[in-house]
Amino acid sequence: MMTYADSKKLDIRIGQVVLAQRVEGTDKLLKLEVDLATEKRQIVAGMAEFFAREYLVGQRGASFNCRKGPIRSPWGPDRVA
Repeated sequence: MMTYADSKKLDIRIGQVVLAQRVEGTDKLLKLEVDLATEKRQIVAGMAEFFAREYLVGQRGASFNCRKGPIRSPWGPDRVA
């Protein structure tokens, strides 16, 4: 369970997906380029089996960094919800 102190460590931002690509060699991962207004970030999301890439482009979502270090990718620790 997450405590209030843990929630204060999260960096939550709202952004718009400008590019979505499948991660080669995986069934579930998408590499998203998200415009957060102050910067663009590359985010890895495990949603390829649920959403088409074309659907995600233009959508808004919350980006948050819940874990440090890359997950099966060199693009960074951010996650999308």
